[in-house]
Amino acid sequence: MKKNILAVLVIIIAFTACKKDPAPAPKVCGKTVADIAGNYTLVKIELASGTSYSDITTTYLQPCQLDDKLMLNANGVAGFVDEGTICTPNGSRNGIWSITTDGKITIAGGSISVTSADIVSFDCNTLVLLSNQNYGGYPIQLRITIKK
Repeated sequence: MKKNILAVLVIIIAFTACKKDPAPAPKVCGKTVADIAGNYTLVKIELASGTSYSDITTTYLQPCQLDDKLMLNANGVAGFVDEGTICTPNGSRNGIWSITTDGKITIAGGSISVTSADIVSFDCNTLVLLSNQNYGGYPIQLRITIKK
C-alpha cells in the first residue's frame, strides 16, 4: 500500500512540476517610427475607383523601379536603392520620412513619395498606406502596399 501511495505521489509531483510555459504574446506593432522602421519592397500601388481599387503598379512605375528597395531608417532617413534592373539614371538616393502623432506618414525623395498618407494597417511586416494626391489637377487616391 505504501508503494502505491508513493507511486501516485511521485506521478502527481511530476505532472505539477512540468507545467508548460504560456505561449508568448503576439507582437503588437504600432504606428511609430520605431515599429515601422525597416527595409521594404513594393507589393503594389492601387488607384481608388469608387469603393474598389485597381492595380496600377506597372502603370505608375517604370519596369526598372519595380524591384527597388525602400529603407526607412529609425533616424528619419529614407534610402531608395535601385536594385535588380538599374534605371537610367540610377534611382538610388536618400530622402526623409516621418510619422505624425495622428498616424500620418510622409516619405519623400524617391520613387515612392507620399505626404501625410494614412497608415491603413501595419502587421509588423506589411504596411498599407492611403495617399490622397493631385494628378493633372484632379484629386486621386492611391493605396500603396509595401512589405518587409
